[in-house]
Amino acid sequence: MAEREPGEGGLRSLAEGAGGNGRAPSPAPGEVEAYEQDWYRSLKALAERARELEEVEPSEGQPAAGRGDEAEHPPVEAADEAAHPPAERVDEDEGAPDRASARSEEAEPAADVPPQGSIAEVPTQSSIAEVATQGIAEVPTQGSIAEVPTQGSIAEVPTQGIAEVAPAGTAEPAPGEPEPGALVEPAAPTAPAGTPAPAVQAPPPASLTSPDAAERRAALEALAVRGVSDADLGRVAALVVDPDPDVRRLSLEILAPRAADVSLGVIRQGLQDPADEVRAAAVRLAAARPVPPAEIAPLIAARRSPLAQAAALAALPPLVRDAGGVDDDALDALLRSAADLLPPLSEDERTALAELGRLLGPRRLTEALAHDDARRLGALRLLVAEGSPEALAAAAALHDDPDEAVRAVAATARDRLAEPEPPRSPAVGARDLVETVAAELAGPDAAARQRARERLRALDRAAVVEWAREALRGDDLHRAGLAAALAEAADLVEVAHDLIERALGLQAESRQPFLRALQALASARSGELEGVLGRLAPERRPEAVRLLWEAAGPSAMPLLRSALVDPTPAVRIAVLEVLRGTGEPEAVEAATTALGADSAPAVREAAVRLLADAPLARRIECLERALLDPDPGVRAAAVELLPAGGGREAAGPLLRALSDPDQAVRRAAARHVASLPDEDLPLVWSALLTASPEHREQVVAVLERTAPDRLARLAIERVAAPEPEQRLLAVGLLARAGTPEAVGAAIQALQDVRSEVRRAAAAALASLRSPEAVPALGRSLGDPDPEVRREAVRALGVIDDEAVLGLLVTALKDPDPEVRRTASEVLTEWSSPAVAKRLAEVLEHPELRGQARELLVKMGPSAVELLVDVLLQASPAVRPEIGDLLERIAGRERFVERLSSLDPDQRLRALQALAAIGGADLVPALLRALSDPDERVRILAADLLGETGDASALEPLRRTFLSDPVPEVVRAAERALARLRPRG
Repeated sequence: MAEREPGEGGLRSLAEGAGGNGRAPSPAPGEVEAYEQDWYRSLKALAERARELEEVEPSEGQPAAGRGDEAEHPPVEAADEAAHPPAERVDEDEGAPDRASARSEEAEPAADVPPQGSIAEVPTQSSIAEVATQGIAEVPTQGSIAEVPTQGSIAEVPTQGIAEVAPAGTAEPAPGEPEPGALVEPAAPTAPAGTPAPAVQAPPPASLTSPDAAERRAALEALAVRGVSDADLGRVAALVVDPDPDVRRLSLEILAPRAADVSLGVIRQGLQDPADEVRAAAVRLAAARPVPPAEIAPLIAARRSPLAQAAALAALPPLVRDAGGVDDDALDALLRSAADLLPPLSEDERTALAELGRLLGPRRLTEALAHDDARRLGALRLLVAEGSPEALAAAAALHDDPDEAVRAVAATARDRLAEPEPPRSPAVGARDLVETVAAELAGPDAAARQRARERLRALDRAAVVEWAREALRGDDLHRAGLAAALAEAADLVEVAHDLIERALGLQAESRQPFLRALQALASARSGELEGVLGRLAPERRPEAVRLLWEAAGPSAMPLLRSALVDPTPAVRIAVLEVLRGTGEPEAVEAATTALGADSAPAVREAAVRLLADAPLARRIECLERALLDPDPGVRAAAVELLPAGGGREAAGPLLRALSDPDQAVRRAAARHVASLPDEDLPLVWSALLTASPEHREQVVAVLERTAPDRLARLAIERVAAPEPEQRLLAVGLLARAGTPEAVGAAIQALQDVRSEVRRAAAAALASLRSPEAVPALGRSLGDPDPEVRREAVRALGVIDDEAVLGLLVTALKDPDPEVRRTASEVLTEWSSPAVAKRLAEVLEHPELRGQARELLVKMGPSAVELLVDVLLQASPAVRPEIGDLLERIAGRERFVERLSSLDPDQRLRALQALAAIGGADLVPALLRALSDPDERVRILAADLLGETGDASALEPLRRTFLSDPVPEVVRAAERALARLRPRG
C-alpha cells in the first residue's frame, strides 16, 4: 500500500503523475503567469468555505445527524478514489516511521496550487469537494467547495498539492476507504453515536498563504531562520508552484536541510520551472536528496539557463559516483545531453564531461558508439573528454564516419593521440618555481626580467610547458597572462593552441599579453605553428586567423598559407580578408589562385575584393577570367571592383559585361562604361550603338543621373551623322540629356530628311518641354507626315506657353482625323480656363464649332462659368449654341436655383444662362426677377421679357413701369412693353 510522505500531502503525486515514474517535462515560457489570479482565487475560496463549515458545525455533545448514513455511503468522489487507488509512488516507504506522528497533527489548510508544467498531464482523481469530507459528516459533497469558481486553468487544477495530515489515531484505512497516500483524505471512520464531530479549523493567518508575494517571501525567510518543521514541510513544498519566482526559489532552498523528506515530484516541479534561478535551486536540492542522475542530466546542456547548467555540471558527477553507476535510461540521457554540448566547451563543461567519462568508463562508452543517433556523438564527446589512450583510440576510429560532427570530434581524438605523452606533473616545488619565474618575466623591473630569463633556461621545459598550459586553461586571467609572458620568453610553441583559445575568449583590451606571445612564436618558430589552426573548432578558425594577423602580421604568413586550403570556406575567406590591403606580393598570388581554383563562390568573391588593389594589368587579366565564372556574384564583384581606372584597357571586358545574363553584372558594367573618360567617348558611343535596348538603357540611365552634359555632348556630336540609325539614337539621347544645347539640337533635327528622325525630334522636345521649341513645333504642324504632326501636337500639349493654345486649336482643322483626335485629347487634358474660354470663342467659327462643342462637353463643369462669361459678350447667333452647351453640361435647374442666391452677380449670370437655354419656365423665372432687390437684375429681367414676346408679361411690366423707384428699371420696362404691345 502506497504511503504518504510526512508533511507533503499530495505534492508527490502532483509532479509524478499516476505512476510516479515520469520525469517532469520542460517548462514552456510564460506558463507561470497562467495561474496567478486563479491560484489566489481558489485558495481564498477554500478558506472561506472552511469558515462556513465551522459556523454550521453542531455544538459539542450534540450528535451529528446522518453521520452513520454518511459513513455507510461515502461521497461519490471518495468512493471512486477508494475503488481506484493511485499507483505506487517512488520511495513509497520513505518516512513510514513518522506516519503516526504525522497523522496526529491537525490538518493544514488546503492550498489549491496549479502545477507549472503541462497541466493536462496532472492527474485529477479527487475533486476539491473531497476536502470537506475529512471528518465532517454534515458537509455535503456537492454544491460546497466543489462550487469554487474555476476560471481559466483552475478548472484543471488538481488537489494533489494540498498538504494534509490524517486525523490522530488513524493507522490504516477502513475497508472501502481510499488509501492514506491519496491526494485528499477520505471521510473519517464512523464514530460511535453521540461522539461529536471534530471541528473544522479555519486556515491560520499564516503569511505563507498571503496574496502578497513580499509577505510570502518574508514568511519563508523567517522559516529559514527557525527551521522547517514537519508541520511546515507541506506548506513550503506547496510554494514550488507559487507565481512569484523568488518565492519558488526560496521554498526550494529552505527545503534543502530536509531534502530527504522532499518528494521526487516536488523536485521535478522545480527542475521544469521556467525561471533559471529556480531550476538551479531545484538542482541543488536534487543533489542533496539525492535523485537519480537521469533527472538532472538534460540540464548540463542548458546553456540558455546558465545558473541551472552550472549547478547541474557541478552536481551530476557526484550523483553518478554516489549512485555507483547508471542504468541504460540514465546513460541515454547523459549521452544525448553530451551531444547537445556544441563546441567550444567552457572550462566547467570540459571538467564535468571528463569526470563523467571517467565514471562511466571507456568500455561502456565505446559500446555506446554503436548507436546511430545523437547518443553516438555524446559517447564520442565523453570519450575524448576522458582522454585516456584507450578512449582516444576508440574515438579516433570514427574518423570516416558519415556524420560531419562525429568526424570533427574523431579528428580531435586523432590529433591528441599524435601528441607525445605528456610528462608527469612537476613536483609542487618545481611548479612554484615556474610560477615565480613567470611573475618576474611579467614584472616591471628589467633586471628582474633578465634574471628570470636566465633562470628559465635552467628549468625543465616539460615542467614549464605543463604549468603554462594549466594556467592558460584555468579561470585565473592573471595567471594566464603570466603563462603568456612565459611562452613569449621561452618560445613555448607547444602552448600556441592554448594561447589562441584563451585570446579568442577575451575582449580586445585584455588580449595584449597573448598577442605578444603569439607574435614572438610566429617570428621565431613559424614553421612549427602550421598545424595549430587545425586543432581549433572550424567555427573558431576564422576569428583565429584575424587574431594571428593582428598579433604577428606578415610573420603569420606560413600559418595563413596553410589556412588557404582549410576545408571550411569561412576560414579561407578570413585569410583573404586579412591579406587585403597589405601589399604583400604573396597576397595577390593567393587571390589569383583562389579566383581560378577555389570551389566556393564566396571565396572567389573574396579573392576579387583582394585583387581590387592589384596592379592594373593583373586586374584586367582577372576581370577577363572572372567574367567566365559561373557564379553571378563573382562576376558582379569583378565588374564592380576590377576595372577602376582601366580606361580603354577595360573597355573590351566591360562591353561584353553589358550583355551578361545577370542584371547586377550589367548594372556594374553600365556604371563603368558611363564613367569612361572623355577621350574614350567613342567607346561609349560604340557600346550604346551595339547594345540591346535594355542594356543601352542601363548605361544611359547612369549618364543621365551622373553626367548629363557628357550625354548631351555624346548625342550632339552625332545628331548630323550620315547614318540614319545613328541620328535616331542621338535624338533619343538628346531627350535624356535635358540641357539647353540638347534643345537646340532637337529643334534642328525637326528639319531632318528622314521622317522617323523628325518624329523622334518632336518626341524629344515633348520630353524637354522648352518654350523655345514652340515656333518650330508650330511649323511641324504642316509636316507632310501625319505622324510627325501628331508628335508635334503632343509636344505642344505639354509646353506651358500662351502661343500653344492657338496652335492646338488650329490643329483641330488638320485633314488627318488622328491628328484632330490627338489635338482634341490634348485640349481636353488641359481643362484650363484659358482653353475653355478659347474654345467658347471658337464657337463663333462655324467650321470649328462642332469640335469646340465636343471638347467643351468633355471638359464638363469646369467650362460652365467660362461659357457664361462668353455668353455675356456673345453675338445673338452664338447664344443658342452656348445655351445648349450649358443645358447639356450643367442643366437648367442649376441656374434656376441660383436665382435665389444672395449674390446679385450670381443672379444676373443665372438669368443670362436661362435666357440662352430658353424653355417654358423662362418667363415665370423672369417675372419673379422683376421684384429682385438689385436694380441690375430687374433691368435685365425686363429686357429679356421684352425679347420673349410673351403677352403674359404685359401686366407685370406695367406694374414695374408704374411703381419701380429706379428710372433705369422704368425705362427697361417701357422698352419691353413697347416690344410686346404690338403683339398684344
